[in-house]
Amino acid sequence: MTAMEQFKTIPLPDQAIDQSGIIMIVGDESINCMAVHEILESKGCRIVGTENGEQAADVINQEPPDVVILDIMMSGIDGFAVCRKLKNNPQTAHIPVLMIAAFSDRKVRLAGIEAGVNDFITTPIDVQDVILRVRNALYTKHLSDQVRNDYKKFQELEHMQDNLTYMIIHDLKQPLTAISGYLELLIMELGDDIEQKQKEFIDLISAATNSSIDMFNNLLDVYRFRERKIPLQTRTFDIKTLVNTAFKKLKPILGKQKYSIHVSSGSSIAVFDPALIERVLVNLVGNAAKFTKQNGEINVIITRIKSGIKVTISDNGMSIPFEYQEKIFEKFGQVEISQLKERRSIGLSLTFCKIVVEAHGGQIGVESIPGAGISFWFILPG
Repeated sequence: MTAMEQFKTIPLPDQAIDQSGIIMIVGDESINCMAVHEILESKGCRIVGTENGEQAADVINQEPPDVVILDIMMSGIDGFAVCRKLKNNPQTAHIPVLMIAAFSDRKVRLAGIEAGVNDFITTPIDVQDVILRVRNALYTKHLSDQVRNDYKKFQELEHMQDNLTYMIIHDLKQPLTAISGYLELLIMELGDDIEQKQKEFIDLISAATNSSIDMFNNLLDVYRFRERKIPLQTRTFDIKTLVNTAFKKLKPILGKQKYSIHVSSGSSIAVFDPALIERVLVNLVGNAAKFTKQNGEINVIITRIKSGIKVTISDNGMSIPFEYQEKIFEKFGQVEISQLKERRSIGLSLTFCKIVVEAHGGQIGVESIPGAGISFWFILPG
């Protein structure tokens, strides 16, 4: 009795195989490939096959099946090379690959795992083993497809949400800009008649309005940068000048907080987009002012280093637990300051800073020690 005849006499188990999947068997007409083909065909599986390994890789790339079963030796390239081709291609890397190999041949199995094989059909061929492994591979592929489809839908929904947010924020920004403009006109109209207390109130209203406009601009620019719609307008500029500008803009909210600017070594001149880096500084200094004590200190240190210019903004306010320090640059990130039972809301300001600094080819980070406040830093190359 031949080997194939022996397989035909074995009663097939009742394990169901998803018949909607397509299985490709790649290999010469060896006894093992023929046996696997017949077992799966008897279960109603949709099977396609090819004997040439190199041809198989091209066919799979054009019309991906749900599971690929590889023999080791075949014409063209061997099964290991076919598997590596599939796993190195993003379009086919998610397809489960099963390889026919002897259970006792450890070297072959290790070589298969190194090439990216997901599972093995062991020889001598066992009917139940083949059915269960193929069934599980099909199930894994269908789960992978579902995740990929869900992720695609999620991306589409996120894009729609971003577009809606963009439109809403754009519309909300207009009346705030008008308020800011009218406040300036009011100060000009009153002239010397304005009382000191009135001017203080107007300055506070103006600062709050401009702060809201800055937040809206951050949100709009986060969207634009993600879509790569804002080119950098770089030129040689002194970053110390921008730090001074940031403190002047934030003067109404600084209150009694002390601040200092120090250039520790080298020149503070570099090539960058002054408008965007100014907004980065306003965000970082404003963040420090918001969470520093009323009589606290904000220090800015500018240092010329080997890779460029490093700017560090330090405050002696609330610290950030280590486990949250990476998350604060994420979109809408919030960090819970558990020891103070407060939340340090980051919103989009740090997300914007990260996008701008990285768009310049730089780096940004944070250091925080309990009881010692926070130091945000960024490096601009050049």
